Amino acid sequence: MMEKIIGLINAPFTPFYENGEVNYEPIEAYTKLLVKNGLKGVFINGSSGEGYMLTDEERMKLAERWMEVAPKDFKVIVHVGSCCVKSSRMLAEHAQKIGAWGIGAMAPPFPKIGRIEELVKYCEEIAAGAPELPFYYYHIPAFNGAFLPMLAFLKAVENRIPNFAGIKYTFESLYEYNQCRLYKDGKFDMLHGQDETILPCLAMGGAQGGIGGTTNYNGINLVGIIDVWKAGELEKARELQNFSQEVINVICHFRGNIVGGKRIMKLIGLDLGGNRTPFQNMTVEEEKQMKAERERREAILRAEGEKKSTILVAEGHKESAILDAEAEKQAAILRAEAEKEKKIKEAEGQAEAIRAVQRATADGIRYIKEAGADQAVLQLKSLEAFQAAADGKANKIIIPSDIQGIAGLVKSISEIAAKEDTK
Repeated sequence: MMEKIIGLINAPFTPFYENGEVNYEPIEAYTKLLVKNGLKGVFINGSSGEGYMLTDEERMKLAERWMEVAPKDFKVIVHVGSCCVKSSRMLAEHAQKIGAWGIGAMAPPFPKIGRIEELVKYCEEIAAGAPELPFYYYHIPAFNGAFLPMLAFLKAVENRIPNFAGIKYTFESLYEYNQCRLYKDGKFDMLHGQDETILPCLAMGGAQGGIGGTTNYNGINLVGIIDVWKAGELEKARELQNFSQEVINVICHFRGNIVGGKRIMKLIGLDLGGNRTPFQNMTVEEEKQMKAERERREAILRAEGEKKSTILVAEGHKESAILDAEAEKQAAILRAEAEKEKKIKEAEGQAEAIRAVQRATADGIRYIKEAGADQAVLQLKSLEAFQAAADGKANKIIIPSDIQGIAGLVKSISEIAAKEDTK
């Protein structure tokens, strides 16, 4: 089984100069930013990278540059999809030659693919160009109209493409995503492709790996969703997912991720230039509006977070007070039970002492009677009274509290009895 991707892969933008030519210079700094934000690699020349608007030569040079600056274990996956399948195969061969980690391809926007068999053949020919690399099908039907059932595609492609690894799934059907993930006990690597729904996919047991577009400028939060989910912090994961959706709400007002998202990179300090025609680039005024909306939404989310934090703290104090009161109640019960147990034991001890004295008294009576004393009732009061009883001067002896030890009492009785025997 092929290695499955763990963590998030970024779909980078392609940097351009003002004249529309590719600018390779920022890619090194770009890589460092992504690594710092916790991304595990890049999926270059895809939709975010305007791959279909690049020449084959530009695409190969971009792949080479990313490979030059990529640190160890930073995966470089090259999107090689094209309207010309021969170009796609050539790009696949090049990716394998330069040591890329893997390749991928979306269905072409023209001609539109409308049958599973057509898609399998398309992928089959491209994947054969790089047989040593894992191949991912990039499912994004909103871009190319290839609204085909992906579970049926997996079943059809399973035994035909030896290096088929899985699907980059960028579509709204969480049900279909999960069904593909479960197929053959998770045989294929289902890379989550919608940043707005990472959390629900995690809840279903998937999304161990993913490829995102808003990870370019929101990578820390998106990586954070997975981290806090693994740590069991569901409420924090919800907050990060909601924040990530708010980021998407902003870019949707400014022509989406490819245009609006790319300009956010400028706002965070990495200017990657504009977009190629026919994309309509943002104006300076739109950039200001987007910045203001982004800051406004962030302020609202911070305020909501602080309010929720205050509520949680108050609830925490309340819960703590309740727990303290309950603990004190339980402690009082335990103390009362302990005191009751102590008194029971003391009473049992006293009863045993009385029984012991009674036994000793009976022995004393026996000894005295054997000595010839006329006794109807005997109660020990003191050793002196005991002596008087033995001398026949007393017929009532009361048990004293100051006689030390039952053994001593019995011994005293024995000694007096012995003395009487010698008379």
